[in-house]
Amino acid sequence: MDKYVEKLISLSESIGNVQAISFAGYDGISIYEHKIISSADVEILCAKLATVIKNIQDLESNSKEIIIISSKNIIIIKLLIDGFIFALMSPDGNIGRAKMGLNKLEGNFCG
Repeated sequence: MDKYVEKLISLSESIGNVQAISFAGYDGISIYEHKIISSADVEILCAKLATVIKNIQDLESNSKEIIIISSKNIIIIKLLIDGFIFALMSPDGNIGRAKMGLNKLEGNFCG
């Protein structure tokens, strides 16, 4: 198994209630992913999140994380130099634990 996928698995286990976790480039293409729920469409979500990130960065260029909360999911996005990582969580997920886990990743995910 790839060491980066192992990093994602370890991160998802430390966060808990994760349905999918992925590292993607700012072009919206998933590079590494780990799905706990097989129905999670990571590729489409990456593309949509890349658009959201671009729009938010147009407003606030210093953003380091983005949190999206809906009735069905919580999405926590950590912006890095070489791309972004997002965790798709169930609505009862622990946002604080997810932020702590993702904040351990600084700079480059692959570097």
